[in-house]
Amino acid sequence: MASDPLQDGLQEDDILELGVCVLDGDDVSTSGGTRALDAQRLRAAVCALQSQGLKVLVVGRRDFEPLLTSSEMVVSPAATEPLDVSRLHCIQCVNADTLVDLLKAAFDYRCWFITNGNVAGLLSDWRLPGLRQSWLRRVLKDFHVSFEFDARGSFNVALPSSVREHLGGRRPPRPPPLRLA
Repeated sequence: MASDPLQDGLQEDDILELGVCVLDGDDVSTSGGTRALDAQRLRAAVCALQSQGLKVLVVGRRDFEPLLTSSEMVVSPAATEPLDVSRLHCIQCVNADTLVDLLKAAFDYRCWFITNGNVAGLLSDWRLPGLRQSWLRRVLKDFHVSFEFDARGSFNVALPSSVREHLGGRRPPRPPPLRLA
């Protein structure tokens, strides 16, 4: 039986968009800053999430949309699904710390978020307004998700149980391959 999120300390309007997630584009594309920008890793992550039926907001210090939708982007062997630009939205950060903008997007869209960054460190950070801090306290345990890439370069993330239940195995129709002029 599905657990009632409201019994877990969440408020009714904390998470409204279970079919939408915010992805830390900087963290995914650079392994938390430990490697050079790798657009293929980011594309593999977006495609993997979309293949689960999700709409993806990518937040980062750079504008990732041209990198992700470029006709010159070579599809990696790990990518089994094409990128669907109709279910992708890129948001460029206005703050030096991507996590501040990531949490703003997740709060504004009332959705869950994916990062290996230390978002708990923002629970009492003055850069995160009080209303967002309160929201983060309530959703942190269930709606902050970390990720990893396996040896083959496949993106792995454990979807929150409420997201899995919401998606219920539904997968969107496969879009035609991305062709840009």
